[in-house]
Amino acid sequence: MRVSPIGSIRYVLKRRADAPRQGSEGAPDAWLDVIPEAADGLQAITAGDEIILLTWLHKIQRNILKTHPRSDKSQPLSFANASATI
Repeated sequence: MRVSPIGSIRYVLKRRADAPRQGSEGAPDAWLDVIPEAADGLQAITAGDEIILLTWLHKIQRNILKTHPRSDKSQPLSFANASATI
């Protein structure tokens, strides 16, 4: 599988450390700036539709395969976390 960027995220956060772990934990609004070549592919998406955005991929630590959920060391190591953070 190949993942290619179709745009960039624009928001006030500049560092991953400043971001809440989940959007429901007080994340600021963000905007997806789509490159013109990808815009036609998003034609059927409307306000309120649910989409999945992969973010911070350029900052990922690729050598980490398992983490403690939410960095809670009392929890067992897991590969099935939504986000690999330590």
